[in-house]
Amino acid sequence: MRTRGLRALLCAFLGLLCAALLSGCISVPTSGTVKKVEGAGRTADKGFEIEGQPPRPGDQPKVIVDGFLQAMASYQAGYPVARQYLTKAAAESWRPEDGVAIYTGGPPTVQGDSVVLQATLSASLGADKAYTQRSRPFSHDFRVVKQGSEWRISNPPDGLILSQYKFNQFYRSYNLYFFDPQYRSLVPDPIFLPREVPIESALVQALLRGPTDWLKPSVVSVIPPKTSLSVQSVSVTDGVAEVNLSDDIMPLTEDQRSLMAAQVIWTLRQVDDSFGRPAISGVRFRVNGTPYPITKDQLPGDGPVPIDALDRYGPVPGNTSLALYGVTDKHVVKVDESKDPPQLIPVPGPLGQNRFRIDDLAVSGDGKSIAVVTNNRTMLRSGPAGQDPVVRMQGASDVLRPQFSRYDELWAIGRTNGRQGLVVIKGDKSVPVDAKALAGSDIRAFKIAPDGVRIALIRQVGNRSELGLARITRADSLTVDGWRAIKLTGTGTAGLSQLIDVSWVTPTTMMILGAGSPDVSVVPIRLDQDASQVLQVGLSDEWDAVALATSAAATNKALVLGRNSRSWRFQGEGSWPSFSDKLSALAYPG
Repeated sequence: MRTRGLRALLCAFLGLLCAALLSGCISVPTSGTVKKVEGAGRTADKGFEIEGQPPRPGDQPKVIVDGFLQAMASYQAGYPVARQYLTKAAAESWRPEDGVAIYTGGPPTVQGDSVVLQATLSASLGADKAYTQRSRPFSHDFRVVKQGSEWRISNPPDGLILSQYKFNQFYRSYNLYFFDPQYRSLVPDPIFLPREVPIESALVQALLRGPTDWLKPSVVSVIPPKTSLSVQSVSVTDGVAEVNLSDDIMPLTEDQRSLMAAQVIWTLRQVDDSFGRPAISGVRFRVNGTPYPITKDQLPGDGPVPIDALDRYGPVPGNTSLALYGVTDKHVVKVDESKDPPQLIPVPGPLGQNRFRIDDLAVSGDGKSIAVVTNNRTMLRSGPAGQDPVVRMQGASDVLRPQFSRYDELWAIGRTNGRQGLVVIKGDKSVPVDAKALAGSDIRAFKIAPDGVRIALIRQVGNRSELGLARITRADSLTVDGWRAIKLTGTGTAGLSQLIDVSWVTPTTMMILGAGSPDVSVVPIRLDQDASQVLQVGLSDEWDAVALATSAAATNKALVLGRNSRSWRFQGEGSWPSFSDKLSALAYPG
């Protein structure tokens, strides 16, 4: 009893300490010292482990259920300790890999002859390991019965049950990487895994299983469907991960081998050591123990592929400009952020002159094209920087801020005859879009993820705003579907019903501006795309905010724009000092 109590007290203290350390914005490092790791795969974050204890003779039903819940939080292959709390029949049929129910509330209570957990289901992990928000009553009767002389659980849950607190402390988010249908760029697919799992092996196995259910229609994998690890672990030695795959990959062409390697490498490059530094410097591929060259230059194929060798496929285009653009006095300007106050330099050509009444703008990722909304948001013009822009949309109203995708598309939303419509322009032609998923929506803002496959939208529903995510599929036609509403539950989001703008700050993380009512100042909120983490990142300085500008190509590049041409720049730790009082629109490329 004393050992178990001390362990629980220590775990609680570590949980509180880690919650404090992790409350800021976290980014995956891309450089640092490689830690030498020996053996058949690293086990992540052992310092967070809760060690499940088997039942003791004479434990009563409530203690049995409490012990079972504790044992489920401690990852073990097959969960043998947790199974000891079950009847023999239940232990044989229970499938902990089926998912995780994440709850708030509780604890379980004795109700007559039963022990029942009544709580709120706040989220779940499916068998695909994807995090999904929930908000509904949750109840489970464990049906504790006598097996011989001891109490055991006869009705285990489908999968695991974890409190939200335990889930936050003992699970971690990772990205799997798949390709857009034309194999041009990688698309991150977030999943959650236990911190104690041998992470390299778990990540590769998850990648081989394929994308999560929601993302699956919009991405592809070059890895053949039946591919498996021929050795059931990924070993890491001197920073080199050895991935030993089955012979299903043998028919891949050289180009396909590079694509396959990109998926594996981008998935494994997230692995870090106990100090948060990258733990893998390269990946060596084998097939049933035999060296597997990725390119002809790599023959005989025994050398590792460097972890940064396939950066060209990254979810953020490598040529994305970090320059800031804005509008002042009817001029489009390039903003030199290094000066105080910032220097405003008119861009070459007509857009840098007093030619148009400019309401909003967008810049292509490489900075070579500019689009502007003009004439009181009734027209859309675009063209190469320095040239006279071409009219792309006219006779409309309420044209929203447009956006260039990484695939040389210009996206815009406006109203024609009172009805809101989506227009996508590629080259000089409009591209037909199947966007039935957005039909009837009143879209107020949108932002395409840097990979071009996901789009964040804010839409008005009655007197409230709603944030959501949709898929973009580029196959035989261009389709927007898979709408998924995102509930804002987290620090600083209580009563947040008026959403102003949304933008991407990393390939899987968004920032939004929102308020509790129209007459209350907005606050900036940073959240993961699945809303598994939601955090307020500052307070308003009487912003009267109308827009947000961020760059997913650089950490912490974010500005808030107010109605009176005032703007504020994010400087970390929740600080937003004044930036300029001369800019009526702002945009980072992409």
